[in-house]
Amino acid sequence: MVDITRSILLAWFGAPQPLYVNLIRKPMDRLVSYYYFLRYGDNFRPHLVRRKHGDKVTFDECVDQGQADCDPANMWLQVPFLCGHNPRCWEVASDWALEQAKRNLLDKYFLVGVTEQLQDFVQVLEVTLPSLFHGALDHYKTSASLQLTPNHLNTTGLHKRTMCLTTNIQKQLVPTLVTMHLSLSSCVSSGNKSHLRRTAQKLAPSPETIARIQDSKVWKMENELYQFALEQFTQVRRRVLGTAMDRDQRFMYEKIRPK
Repeated sequence: MVDITRSILLAWFGAPQPLYVNLIRKPMDRLVSYYYFLRYGDNFRPHLVRRKHGDKVTFDECVDQGQADCDPANMWLQVPFLCGHNPRCWEVASDWALEQAKRNLLDKYFLVGVTEQLQDFVQVLEVTLPSLFHGALDHYKTSASLQLTPNHLNTTGLHKRTMCLTTNIQKQLVPTLVTMHLSLSSCVSSGNKSHLRRTAQKLAPSPETIARIQDSKVWKMENELYQFALEQFTQVRRRVLGTAMDRDQRFMYEKIRPK
């Protein structure tokens, strides 16, 4: 989501506009992960009692029983987040909101990646913003706590947590500011608690449950945004990284518009 208020304030005081960077996730994976997160928590604060602690109902059972926690409407988050501050963005299954989210992704964001290609996302940042992300890829690869499969990633706090790198950059008043809405618990360069949060217990939904969720309009629209973001990121990744590019080569890229 583009922080309009912050952008306006920066403009008033003659400060440079930030570069917005984000990650999004497959909507079904996110819904299931958040469902179990509310019941079992994660490895970030394992002793914190969550709101649905003690509820043993599985996601499949929730869908069969038509409970609110597994309602497909709960997936309506990444579209309004990228859409912006307009109240219409939060109208569930709004065609206008989806199109606005796509426009913002193209016009307002420096880079939007997907959690399933997190390593490539980190590498693109290191190549395009080497003054800020030098060594980020090596840190990612060598940090044992980052060796998680995409299904274990928990990005439920995507819009609430920011990388502490943002604060450091702003203090240094470098020409380019970067705002990153990632659920990273610390600076990449610090090596302290640099792991991504992982839901403590999670059961994969059945094919029947998946089919029922994917039949909803909300899933189709959230998935459309995800596929759109994936397509854009794939084009950027190919242009920036190439197939045989030396890792030490450094160059900037222009955002690629879809045909």
